[in-house]
Amino acid sequence: MDRNRVSVVLGVTGTLELVIPLGARLGHPKWKQAMHDAGIPADLAADAAARIAESYVPWQENSFPGLLGNVVAGRIANKLDLGGTNCVVDAACASSLSAVHLAALELQAGRCDVAVTGGCDTFNDIFMYMCFSKTPALSPTGDAKPFAEDGDGTILGEGLGMVVLKRLADAERDGDTIYAVMKSVGSSSDGKGNAIYAPSAAGQKKALLTAYNLAGVAPDTIELVEAHGTGTKVGDTVEITALTDVYTTSARTVGAPKPRPWAAIGSVKSQIGHTKAAAGAASLIKAALAVYFKVLPPTLKVTRPVDPLLAADTPFYVNAEMRPWLPRAEHPRRAALSAFGFGGSNFHAVLEEHRAEKFEPDWDGSVEIVALSANSTRALVEELDRLSGVLNNPSPTPPLGREGLKTTDSSAPPSFLGKGLGG
Repeated sequence: MDRNRVSVVLGVTGTLELVIPLGARLGHPKWKQAMHDAGIPADLAADAAARIAESYVPWQENSFPGLLGNVVAGRIANKLDLGGTNCVVDAACASSLSAVHLAALELQAGRCDVAVTGGCDTFNDIFMYMCFSKTPALSPTGDAKPFAEDGDGTILGEGLGMVVLKRLADAERDGDTIYAVMKSVGSSSDGKGNAIYAPSAAGQKKALLTAYNLAGVAPDTIELVEAHGTGTKVGDTVEITALTDVYTTSARTVGAPKPRPWAAIGSVKSQIGHTKAAAGAASLIKAALAVYFKVLPPTLKVTRPVDPLLAADTPFYVNAEMRPWLPRAEHPRRAALSAFGFGGSNFHAVLEEHRAEKFEPDWDGSVEIVALSANSTRALVEELDRLSGVLNNPSPTPPLGREGLKTTDSSAPPSFLGKGLGG
């Protein structure tokens, strides 16, 4: 590996925590002047100012780099002796996915051979909580419940999430572990909107459509959507509206009608909170591992979904428990993920499982699993005989699951959505 062709591009929002205490120390003259105007003697005012200053971190030589976001990437490039592009990008809560976007473009343009990318956010002091409480976006109950009917806002988390990107041919040549193939990253801006905090379904749709067009895949082949899903009612509803519009249109125009619902939707924020600049990295890692381990991961705390996810024709279901991700003969496993930031920064990525050449056969989906149960061995044998008769009889028969024959469909959505296929 040529270290001069390794880039570090990370998502980091603005300056870091030291800005507040270090900036506060610069108010000494104003503190002293206010105490002087109040009639406090100069010696007492100086003593009070010194006591206040002791509450803050002192200035030192390392203060400047310690409060700059770009040093997050710079330290990595320094310690690992990397000579490629070294920078951070700020797209608010979409920062890490915007960094992945730029890192992928560097690879595509041939500017680097390896990219370390993702996001970092550990800025959760009293200042940040005040910022979010005034939007308002924080949950009064202190619990993030993405896509839940009783969701009342988000909670803040902290995170460092990084991945290594390489061109697929290079990763295969080098024998790397490939967790997922990134097919595309779509981006967009909301344009002229109502407010800096108000998300736009139209703006999000542009990012979704761009991602699917660049990837050359149809939305109805996506079976897992890792949404931005902060847990705020307005944000979740707008996101579902945009996704539903794009996915429903795809199902109407491409091939045979797609059975509803077909895509599990969730958000890692139900488990770790909203990690802001690192949120997209958390979603990317979750989606990549889901594809790699062939598992549909759960979203927690949803007893009843928001109304749009209860519609009879919705393409989505909230996956409330971990379930196996069974393959399909028509297309590989595919996942999509979103990250949206204040100010209308929208990013959407498409992942696909890596199908390396194998010597052992894979299950192509042509075999179905039927689970049988009975109270005794004799009764189970009878059920097996009944199943054999059903499969070998070409005439119409009652569907499995009737008359005591139990069935299960691990690709069916949870029964609380009214879409379950249990016997």
